[in-house]
Amino acid sequence: TLNLKFMAEVGTSRGLLPEHFLFLAQKIFNDNSLSIEAFQHRCVSWSQFNKEILLGRGFTFWQWFDGVLDLTKRCLRSYWSDRLIIGFISKQYVTSLLLNEPDGTFLLRFSDSEIGGITIAHVIRGQDGSSQIENIQPFSA
Repeated sequence: TLNLKFMAEVGTSRGLLPEHFLFLAQKIFNDNSLSIEAFQHRCVSWSQFNKEILLGRGFTFWQWFDGVLDLTKRCLRSYWSDRLIIGFISKQYVTSLLLNEPDGTFLLRFSDSEIGGITIAHVIRGQDGSSQIENIQPFSA
């Protein structure tokens, strides 16, 4: 499974959480269903996993996931193991998590658009008190 591969490759005992699996399922199936139950009985074909280009991207699911593995193993292992990186989370979910948080609150997530990239999402509060979530250009090592 992806969880065992992730833990073995990165060299961590911190595995993937249910919300990570939901994000990964949404990504590979190009389906934004909001419950993990919507995906529990769906099978991923080899073609979906390793051959088909993700919608709106220039790479496959495996190329993207392998980039995350490599980045985490080389640069982020201790941060991942210490639960300082949320990682597998959509921009939409980031907004729901951060919208009511104080100015400057941030989280780290793996980039959707860049292989092996991580991005910072943070809260900017305007003078009128409204919140905006900014996703900084992905960093890749």
